[in-house]
Amino acid sequence: MTTGRNSTGPRLAFLGLVAAMAVAAGCTDSRLLTGVYRTTAEAPVVVDGVPGLEGGAYLELVLGEYGPDVAGIIRFYADPDFIQTIGGVCHCRFLTKGRFEGGVLVFAFLDPSSCSQATVDLISARLTESDNGDTLEGPIGRVLATARTARFKRTTAAGDLGSEDKTCDEVGSELPVDSGPGDEAAETGEGAE
Repeated sequence: MTTGRNSTGPRLAFLGLVAAMAVAAGCTDSRLLTGVYRTTAEAPVVVDGVPGLEGGAYLELVLGEYGPDVAGIIRFYADPDFIQTIGGVCHCRFLTKGRFEGGVLVFAFLDPSSCSQATVDLISARLTESDNGDTLEGPIGRVLATARTARFKRTTAAGDLGSEDKTCDEVGSELPVDSGPGDEAAETGEGAE
């Protein structure tokens, strides 16, 4: 009979260490903010100086965090059920310059009052996280020092994001609908053939 070392103990210890490392990797802040956040229904968010948002809007953030970089979309709604869009305003905008460091998320997005891709006017946000990343709160506006505060609550976790959450047709609803060739109106008046 050959005697050998019992390797069950070290194997279990190694598997436990691997499991602990996997759990720890899943808990790092590289996935902390990924998900959908919506403003609370108590009151719409007022963004001063932005036509269409000055009267208040319900905002939705779809965030994806990759280390300190954050990408995403902001959507604008007229009702607390997040169904009706706001007339004359882009339905959504992509976030730019998103960063998450020290528990603070900063980002900007193009002014939604003009759905023109040529616009260069930016709206900024500086949101502080709390409740283990489930709440974001801070100013949104043209000038953060005087901007009003918005509060967002996470409604969808990273694993529950669908492909529809990750799309944004910034100008799609503002362009005239063209059903295809042949639907053009007949030209009348001077110069018509």
